[in-house]
Amino acid sequence: MNHCLKRILSAKFNRLALGLLTLSATAAQPVAVPATLPLYFEANQGQAGVPAQFIARGHDYQFLIAPAEAQIVLRKSTAESAAVRMQFVGANAQAPVSGDAELPGKINYLTGNDSAQWRTGVAMFAKVRVGELYPGVNLVYYGNQQQLEYDFAIAPGANPDVIAIHYDGADKFRSTRRVN
Repeated sequence: MNHCLKRILSAKFNRLALGLLTLSATAAQPVAVPATLPLYFEANQGQAGVPAQFIARGHDYQFLIAPAEAQIVLRKSTAESAAVRMQFVGANAQAPVSGDAELPGKINYLTGNDSAQWRTGVAMFAKVRVGELYPGVNLVYYGNQQQLEYDFAIAPGANPDVIAIHYDGADKFRSTRRVN
């Protein structure tokens, strides 16, 4: 039987008591997304910087997923943003990242006059899986209504104590731990 450790991040990250965020983001400004849409993930086809392989967007944030890290970019105002980076210490930087549970519809980015720069038919997913983040430990990101959640799926015999998360960019961090 797999054991899952669950940690929940609210879609309203500024209400999560992250404290004062002082790191100014260099990533692109998040695209405005209506607050009523359910959370979804899109494959990065050039609409976000490297190393992000998947992106989730909300009304005032974007969440960038790479194999051994994730970054939350919060929009404080139209001209100001801040970022918090979540690094999985000692994780497999080459872990495979894939979309799961493809959703109906596609996203098209038709920005500018140069059609070679357009991104069309970008797939949307309900989940993103990171395989073998640590030996015997997989990571699954998903949306629960408008909240971003992630689970660690731990194979029988695997050691959950190898999971270590380092947060960079927050002066304070408070988390409520729920284990199911």
